[in-house]
Amino acid sequence: MADVAGQGVSNRSKLQNDRHRQHTAILNGIAAQQQDRRLFLHRGAAHSIVSLYRASLAARGWQTPTYIRLLHCSATQIQALVRGHFGRVYAKWLREVLTSAAAMVQRAWRGKLGKKMWRELMGERQQLRRVQEEGDRAVLIAQKQTAHYALTAFEREMQHAVVLQRWFQTLKNRQVFREAREHRDREARTRAENKVISIVRNSTGSVVFQAQVWRDCVDRKAELVALQESDCTAMEKEIEELKGACVEAHAGSVQASRELAELSKRKNEFERSRTRRRKATEAVKQRIQPFAVRAKQLTMESAQELNATRQLQMELRRMRTELRKFHANLRGRLPMEPLLLSGDVEMLLAGITSEGVSDDEEEEKPLEESS
Repeated sequence: MADVAGQGVSNRSKLQNDRHRQHTAILNGIAAQQQDRRLFLHRGAAHSIVSLYRASLAARGWQTPTYIRLLHCSATQIQALVRGHFGRVYAKWLREVLTSAAAMVQRAWRGKLGKKMWRELMGERQQLRRVQEEGDRAVLIAQKQTAHYALTAFEREMQHAVVLQRWFQTLKNRQVFREAREHRDREARTRAENKVISIVRNSTGSVVFQAQVWRDCVDRKAELVALQESDCTAMEKEIEELKGACVEAHAGSVQASRELAELSKRKNEFERSRTRRRKATEAVKQRIQPFAVRAKQLTMESAQELNATRQLQMELRRMRTELRKFHANLRGRLPMEPLLLSGDVEMLLAGITSEGVSDDEEEEKPLEESS
C-alpha cells in the first residue's frame, strides 16, 4: 500500500510539472510573436527611410558606393585586358629575341663543342693508334720474354730435376749407408758381447780363478753372510753395467778403428786430388799465358789505334772548318771581283792543297813517333 501511495504522489508531481512547462511555453510564444512584429515594423521603417534618402541623393547626382565599386572594377578589368595584351606582345617579342640569342649562343657553343669533340676524337684516335702500336710492340716483347722465360723455366726445371735426382740418390745412398752402418754396429756389438761372454766364461772356468774365489769367500765369510739381498741385487746390476760398458767400449773401439781407416783413405784421396788439381792448374796457366800476352798486346794496339782515330777526327774537323772559311771568303769576294780569272781559282786551290799536304805530313810524324 505504501508503494502504491508513493507511486501516485510521483505521478501527480510529474503531471504538475508538465502542465507548468506547457503554460510557460505558451506565454513565451505569445511574447516572442509580439517582439517579432515590432522588429519587422522597425526594419521596414528603416528600409523605407534609406530608400527615400538614396532616391533624393540620386536625384541630386550622387553615385552609390556600389556603382563606384562597379566602375572601378570595370576600369580594372579594361586595364588588365590592355596591359595583358601589351604584356603578351612584349613577352612574344622578348621570347623571339631570347630565342634568337639562345640559338646564336647554342650554335656558337655547339660549334665550339663540335670542334672540341673533333679534336678529342682525333686525339683519341691518335692515342688509340699509339696505344695499339705500343701494344703490338709490347706483345712482341712479351712473346720474346715469354719464349725466353719458357726456355729459362725449362732449363730451370731440368736443373731442378737433376737436383732432385741427385738429392734422391743422396738420400737413398745415405739410407743404404745408415742401414749398413747399423748392421755393422749390430755385428760389432754382437761380436763384443760374444767376446766378453767368452772372456768371462774362460776366466770363471779356470781352476785358479775358482780357487781364488773360494779362498776369498772363506776369508770374507763374515762379510758375505752380513750382505743383504738388496746389496746382492745392486752388485749384480753393477756387474751387468760393467759388462755393458765393456761391450760399448769394445764396439766403440772397433768403430773408431774403422772410421780412422776411412779417414786415412779419404785423406790419401784428397792429397792425390789436390796434387792432380795443382798439376792441372799449372798446365792451364802455361796454356793461357800466350793468350794473356797476346791480349795485353792487343789492348795496347787498340789504345794506339784509338788515339790515332781521335787525331784523325780532330784533323778532319779542322779541315772542314777551313773549308767552310774558304767558301765563306770566296762567296764574299765573288761579288766584289766579277772579273775573277781561272788562274786565281787554281792558285787558291793550290794553296789549300799545299796547306792540307803540310798538315797531313805534320800529323803523320807524331803517329810514326807514337807507333
